[in-house]
Amino acid sequence: MRRGGLTGARVAVYARYSSDRQSEASIEDQVRRCRAFAVDAGAIVDDALVFADYAVSGASLARAGLEAMLAAVAAGRVDAIVVEDMSRLSRDLADAASVFRRLQFEGVSLLGVADGIDSREKSSKLTFGVRALLADAYLDDLRDKTRRGLEGRHLAGFST
Repeated sequence: MRRGGLTGARVAVYARYSSDRQSEASIEDQVRRCRAFAVDAGAIVDDALVFADYAVSGASLARAGLEAMLAAVAAGRVDAIVVEDMSRLSRDLADAASVFRRLQFEGVSLLGVADGIDSREKSSKLTFGVRALLADAYLDDLRDKTRRGLEGRHLAGFST
């Protein structure tokens, strides 16, 4: 996916992974992909505008990296944010909508590399909403499957 229109923009990158069972390299991979996307669109990403949360769920907005990025937005230091996909930003529908609206109010564009979100586009609110709903539903499904697995281990006499 290649999009223009970021020439001269102060672009922030946000990356996150959920569990300490995942590799920290996930952050590096996400940042590399987002940085390449931004550069292809004409931007330069300052290292001071790269924000990350390691082994932190997207089910809450209480994340140091996200909070620091939103503080940079509020301070007027960011024109656009690039994430690998919207689930990195949030896995809670209401939280995602709140962040989307806040960024719109601040005049900050939100772009998703893998899912094609571009808040500068007319249809972005609908597309973002669908993606946010899918990310939220994923957590519900994951909880259910985890609970099922734990129940199975318990019934088989194993430690949960």
